[in-house]
Amino acid sequence: MEADAVYAANGYGLCVNYYNPFECTDEFEELPNSHVFTIFYSRHVLYTSIIAPISGEALSRFNWDEAQLLDFEVGLDRLLHINESDGELLSRIRSQLLVLPREYPYPLTHILLAGESVTHPRFLAILREALDGMENISPANIQTNIPDHGGSAIASKMIDPTFAASRGAALYARRRQEVQPGCTELSECEEMRKRERAGLPLKNEL
Repeated sequence: MEADAVYAANGYGLCVNYYNPFECTDEFEELPNSHVFTIFYSRHVLYTSIIAPISGEALSRFNWDEAQLLDFEVGLDRLLHINESDGELLSRIRSQLLVLPREYPYPLTHILLAGESVTHPRFLAILREALDGMENISPANIQTNIPDHGGSAIASKMIDPTFAASRGAALYARRRQEVQPGCTELSECEEMRKRERAGLPLKNEL
């Protein structure tokens, strides 16, 4: 679920008019398929995954199988305690970053970062080297939140990757609290609730 939440936090996969599930369905049906590569990096672990949200919808109940990789031997703490010329660990990180994209049969449409250490300069340098070796990535078509060499993000919406998964989950939870799954209501209902809260008479009482 974390990759889905990061996807949502970066502005993807959440319909605009979520109060109307029918309009949401129409909106997602018009979107092209997404293939999202998420990279989570912390002091202790590298976690990568690829998800294919149905019609681009984040946190969908119906999702394609997720490919995942987890490595507890290449976290930032380990990276910072080696010499920059020590190629063994650097090579392992690059290799781990390439495992899922090389095996995945479809072109990636998104690359998204998460975790408190993912924007550390040493890791970003390794990541950029790894991306150069990914054949199923088209830089002109891919959407990402990877900072460029000047420190800014390629994507227009850059959020703190430390809290990306939490933010995405909260956005989704808000929608589920406001609108129950598979339900909709007349637009007049919200107006009736506002009048009730204000102590005003309802239309049928006038």
